[in-house]
Amino acid sequence: MTQAAVSQLERRTDVYLSTLENSNARACPGSAAPAIAPPVPVTSSCASAGTGATVWASPENAIALPIESNAPSRILGTVYEIRKRRTSAYKPNRATRNDCNKLFSMWKTLSVPALAVLFLMTANPQTKSPFIGRWDFNVTVPGGVGANLLGVSENAGGLEVWFQPTGGHVVRVQNVSVDGKHMSMTLSPATDKAPALVWNLDAGAGKLTGTQKRGERTVALTGVRAPDLKRSEPKAWTNPEPLFNGKNLAGWEPIGDAANSHWLVQDGLLVNEAHGANLKTVRKFEDFRLHFEVNCPDRANSGFYLRGRYEVQLENEQEGTEPPERSMGSVYGRLAPHPLEKRRPGEWETFDITLVGRAVSVTRNGVLTIDHQEIEGITGGALDANEGEPGVFYIQGDHTGGLKFRNIMVSVPN
Repeated sequence: MTQAAVSQLERRTDVYLSTLENSNARACPGSAAPAIAPPVPVTSSCASAGTGATVWASPENAIALPIESNAPSRILGTVYEIRKRRTSAYKPNRATRNDCNKLFSMWKTLSVPALAVLFLMTANPQTKSPFIGRWDFNVTVPGGVGANLLGVSENAGGLEVWFQPTGGHVVRVQNVSVDGKHMSMTLSPATDKAPALVWNLDAGAGKLTGTQKRGERTVALTGVRAPDLKRSEPKAWTNPEPLFNGKNLAGWEPIGDAANSHWLVQDGLLVNEAHGANLKTVRKFEDFRLHFEVNCPDRANSGFYLRGRYEVQLENEQEGTEPPERSMGSVYGRLAPHPLEKRRPGEWETFDITLVGRAVSVTRNGVLTIDHQEIEGITGGALDANEGEPGVFYIQGDHTGGLKFRNIMVSVPN
């Protein structure tokens, strides 16, 4: 390390000391007092001292010191003592200034290797991976668009990746390789029937771009950050209005295998006679309160989609074949109901669902089973991944038939 670099490091310390000398300044100008941390390899909370010059990296960016000298630990212990005396109404006292002067003296006693390490800590704090977050993808598939979601978080010093395919439930991706701003992952391995499904992504400009490859077929990918959708619940709602009039399918239309629709009105009920098309509303909704009653026969499987993206599971599969997060009344693959109700095949059941932003509440047969929980992302079968937009209600008809619905009502913010 050159003498100029050492001098620069000392000047940075001087800037911080001069800030502490200002009785009207907090430890970090314009910020609340930092939390107290134990004297381990963690640096001060100050990111700057009001001049734009970096003094110390933030604690979340701290790294272990790869040197044997005990001087850094003495410095960190001193920083700890300084930080213990900070409050939100901080004014430096004599003891604090003495500690800072001691700290400044310690800088000069460090060996060149130790100074180099500490200089790098101040100049190059670690930054989090650009892949961290939740990403929505609308992917071109035969016959239209498939909705996918990628969830990436830090875990044990690496990245944990979860993937929502166009159908089925969210799964953890095991085969992931990340190199800076590039990610490669195998979403499904090759089998005797199909080649591997591989995504290659690059992070930049606030989005993820790349390709999906399966055998000779390559599809362009673009992922955008999923919106937070944090909203307060409305103070008032409109009176409930019917979405199904009990006479015909006005306001509804078949989708998917539309030519194979088995939806009809029978004795005032909305009935799906057999496996075939799905059914969606013509209208779109953002935040709402939904009520419906459903009769789900034994071994039947369907779902009622909110905004066309989040499935509330309707099923009476054989008991024990599905985990709680994929059982009757769950938000499929994401939120399990609690308490779990007993199976009631062939009986009428009621659902009352409120969705505001991502916060969902589900009441089944008068019992609150999901209470203001966040839906982290789309579920399998979503019509698109445009989570920030209003969407339709749709009912699955492509799994099994036999389900009946009545009294489908909706209220919206007033």
